[in-house]
Amino acid sequence: THALARSGRPTDRRRLAAGDLVLFRPPGRKQHVGIYLGRNEFVHASANRGVMISRLDARYWRRSFWTARRVLD
Repeated sequence: THALARSGRPTDRRRLAAGDLVLFRPPGRKQHVGIYLGRNEFVHASANRGVMISRLDARYWRRSFWTARRVLD
């Protein structure tokens, strides 16, 4: 996750595009990364629930948002 946080270029959360990486620092957990899909949704893998789609505006993810990176142009 740390290497991904340094890859590509920083992207403002308000200007996310499909394919951008979204990185999180949830409380009491290791960092987490997902791929932005558009329409305020991202795909990520949960250790307990497998691959899933979540919303960036969900309280948990909104509060733990760290950074976003654009690795594709």
